[in-house]
Amino acid sequence: MKKILINLKDWLNYYENLDYAIQIEGMNITVFPSLPYLYLYKNRGVRIGSQKISSFEEGPHTGSISANHLKDFDVEAVILNHKECQIDSVSNLIAKIKNAQSHNIEVIICVGSNEEKELSKIKEVLNETGTSNIVVAYEPFEEIALDEIVYRLNSIKENFKHYDLAYLYGGNVTYVNIGKFIKELNVDGYLISSHALDIENLKRILTIVETTENS
Repeated sequence: MKKILINLKDWLNYYENLDYAIQIEGMNITVFPSLPYLYLYKNRGVRIGSQKISSFEEGPHTGSISANHLKDFDVEAVILNHKECQIDSVSNLIAKIKNAQSHNIEVIICVGSNEEKELSKIKEVLNETGTSNIVVAYEPFEEIALDEIVYRLNSIKENFKHYDLAYLYGGNVTYVNIGKFIKELNVDGYLISSHALDIENLKRILTIVETTENS
């Protein structure tokens, strides 16, 4: 089954996160809550992801959260270079990825365009880190039509053809359009945000993914 990753960003407060964690218990998803609420998702039968990871090991780094500490919350994945918090420093991105890899945390590297500048940065990173436990998520910087999504995604994959990578698509994925995405996009899963906040919408998405794959 295609992977479904849910980025909760900074939307839900404590009580809303607690309710959400209870309702998604046992679902075949990876959830990325706001950092203070990671613990609410532990032992819920879902994969837990982090929206942040330090470029350092644990130590005197105020405001950082180390890979080792993330593992205390059973974190299995981390999102990096998202369009809302892009990492311009290649060395910083490399350090974060290596920290994740050393603790067996899957890295979701977001790519916002197929422009050479963006892709060159990612290639430089991959040449240093390798591709172990790394997934590329294409999240367009702007809203574009499906045919343009297909074109740009294929362009990205062509640029990275010499790397052994899995791919996700994220960008206004809903239960209304995910069926079309499954048919038109050759990806391993989807990164979904606001449209998964409603549990019923999330259930619809999971049902469509399962039904489409079994048809």
